Amino acid sequence: MPEDAVRAALRAGWQRSPDAIESLSGGPAAPAWLVDDHVLVRVPADRRTQLEAGCGAALHLAGRGIDVASPLRTHGGALVATHDGGAYALARCLPGRPLDGADPLDQQ
Repeated sequence: MPEDAVRAALRAGWQRSPDAIESLSGGPAAPAWLVDDHVLVRVPADRRTQLEAGCGAALHLAGRGIDVASPLRTHGGALVATHDGGAYALARCLPGRPLDGADPLDQQ
């Protein structure tokens, strides 16, 4: 997905214009992007319900004091935004670094 399409989804759903966008390895079923200090995930629009359920579960855990990548609500208050045939969720990044499969410490 082109970067300008990701920027358009962010503007439409969250009224955000990020400084930096980096593609992450979310796979073809759920591509993801690092957007400043947040992660944006896209699923096909027909999977919106599942994405909303995951966002709701994250909010539930966050409300219980568990540090999770909690979603940001759209400018309209929804957990998920629909744009250009996809459903998007934006969540804050947790501190730390991605795991490295080649690192023996990360394999423990």
